Amino acid sequence: MSKKLNELNDAAKELVEAWRMFNHEWRDMLEADIHARSDWPETCGREEMDDMEKAVKRLEELSNA
Repeated sequence: MSKKLNELNDAAKELVEAWRMFNHEWRDMLEADIHARSDWPETCGREEMDDMEKAVKRLEELSNA
């Protein structure tokens, strides 16, 4: 049981860190000059979103195991 709790804790930490990175990047973009917003790459924040999805999937797998 302890091993599973440690794995869940690690997965939760990954999710929180991915969210912080995404939130930080998004906040920086929102603070940018409004005219520059049209120049934002469409992939901006995508890597962080992918990390969050992976962490959520890992949490789901561990909770169903």
